[in-house]
Amino acid sequence: MGTIGNDGLIYNSSLADIENSGFIYNYSLGTIDNDGTIYNWGTIDNKGTIDNDGFFYNYNTLDNLSTIDNSGTIYNSDTIDNRNIIDNEGTIDNKDTIDNEGTIDNSGTIDNSGTINNSGFIYNWGTIDNQGSFDNESLIYNYDTLDNSSTIDNYDAIYNRSSGTIYNRSSGTIYNRSSGTINNWTSGTIDNLGTFNNWGILYNRVLATIDNEGTIDNDGTIDNSGTINNSGTIDNEGNINNSLFIFNWDTIDNFGTINNYNTIDNNGTIDNEGLIYNSSSNVINNWGSIYNDSPGTFDNDGDLFNISLSTLDNKGFIDNSNSGLISNEGTIDNSGTINNDGTIGNEGIIENSGDIQAYGPINNSGTINNRSGGFIGNWVDTIDNTGTLNNEGLIFLSSGGTIKNSSGDIDNTGTIENLGIIDNSAFFDNSGTINNSMVGGGNSFGTINNSGIINNSGTINNDVGWSTFGIINNTGTIDNSGTINNSLGTFNNQGTYKGTGTFIGTFDTGTGTVAPGSSAGTMFIDGDYILDGIGILEIEIGGFAVGTFDLLDITGTGYLSGGTIDFSFLSGYDIASEISHGQSMSLMFLKADLGINNFASGINFDFLGSPPGFRYDVFQQGNGLFFEATNTVIPAPGAILLGGIGICLVGWLRRRRAL
Repeated sequence: MGTIGNDGLIYNSSLADIENSGFIYNYSLGTIDNDGTIYNWGTIDNKGTIDNDGFFYNYNTLDNLSTIDNSGTIYNSDTIDNRNIIDNEGTIDNKDTIDNEGTIDNSGTIDNSGTINNSGFIYNWGTIDNQGSFDNESLIYNYDTLDNSSTIDNYDAIYNRSSGTIYNRSSGTIYNRSSGTINNWTSGTIDNLGTFNNWGILYNRVLATIDNEGTIDNDGTIDNSGTINNSGTIDNEGNINNSLFIFNWDTIDNFGTINNYNTIDNNGTIDNEGLIYNSSSNVINNWGSIYNDSPGTFDNDGDLFNISLSTLDNKGFIDNSNSGLISNEGTIDNSGTINNDGTIGNEGIIENSGDIQAYGPINNSGTINNRSGGFIGNWVDTIDNTGTLNNEGLIFLSSGGTIKNSSGDIDNTGTIENLGIIDNSAFFDNSGTINNSMVGGGNSFGTINNSGIINNSGTINNDVGWSTFGIINNTGTIDNSGTINNSLGTFNNQGTYKGTGTFIGTFDTGTGTVAPGSSAGTMFIDGDYILDGIGILEIEIGGFAVGTFDLLDITGTGYLSGGTIDFSFLSGYDIASEISHGQSMSLMFLKADLGINNFASGINFDFLGSPPGFRYDVFQQGNGLFFEATNTVIPAPGAILLGGIGICLVGWLRRRRAL
């Protein structure tokens, strides 16, 4: 219980013991050289040098204001207060408290199951194994191994230098406080199997690596210019800035901001309710699932690749800028808003029940399903479809918008509002509504260019109102069993118009063909009908009873100054079984409520597939045109055989006009 003051040398040899229950003052010129064992139950106040090559058991207070060189073992069960230098090449086993206000230079092992409070400097060239509490309020430089299975609480700076490794075990927690910085330098590794809570700044430098199999909970900033491999959970409510690689194999939950300036490769799940920003010329590869939940925002200036079998589920907002590319081979399920100023390339499936606002091109060779309640607005560019476009909702084409269906299928059961261009050279099935119109005025008009097949069982309104008009250019086939409203529009027919539907407006056969019915049936024209030039009216006959032959029913005037009327018999129909020898039967194939003008001035007639022994006549009676067949070689009174085409036929028809 006494006092020892040393200004010289105290040497404790091997197998010898020093036991202190009092006070040892080792002054500035003093040295304690221990090769044996020191037991301290009192106080050792060091202002000189303690050189320990043996065993040092501290059960009370070791106060160091100078230098402790340890190449042996220091066991601490109470307090080591370091205010200068501890140079450890051996082992420090701390079960209580080490307060460091100076420098600890460790190239050996520090085993901590107590508390280390650092307000000085710790340089680690060896191993620090923390199973207790490690509080840092100053600087830690790690060049080798910092192994944590308990708690590290950082309020200042931890530098994980070249080849250094920070292991945070499954039972471990690292707290990087709002004032704290953790720098993972070149070739450094942070391996997290536990919990990493970041409220400050975590820098992952070039060629450095963060491997996460546990949980990273970020409310601060993660600045990555190295590699982050995530097979655990990253929960972000702060900022993640990525300048190199983030590889995700499990879960990233983002409620803050993720800024990508290079590559994010997702093989797991990214759940976003904050902001993800992908900068120009940079890449997000999705092999797994990205959920952009309301009120989340995804700003893309770079490339987003949604790979085969992967999912991009958007309930928030995706903004694809004019330099951005969204390339989809998997599934995009949108119930939020996609604003496209760049390019969307789809080889997979896009399911839309929200809004897609397109100011840039959408190239579809996969499937786009615009569900009921969904909206696709195409404002200044092209939807190029070589795949399948199914619309149950609303597609709006502005005056600068185009749908180009070059080799795909479009199936519309919803509504298409067209003020731009629909260019169809493939298959277009409409059982909904197409408004080829201008709503609310202006001088824009919609155009439909068809060189493919349009099957219409719904309604096509080609009526823009005001001073503008719509245009339908048909060089293919339009099969209409619904309604086409062309009362103020223009219908240019160079192809085939057929079906049992209604056409509102003046219909000019043009240089094309009009084929009423669907293997016999009635076509309605609510307006005038024109047949002239090289136009063709095709009439199919499967009998003389109503409903077995084609009828063109016109509410206006029939202007029939030229062209050709082709008559043919339906496959399987035998006219001889219905008309006996010497009998005649007739049917009305054209009716015009307001009369027929110019009939027979230059019309040609063809009777295709006619059986022998029959004579066929065409005559006008009142507002109707009739086809008559006679099973005899003797002409009916006042009629002339139409076996040829020319002057005799025309003269006969003129004679029958008054009937």
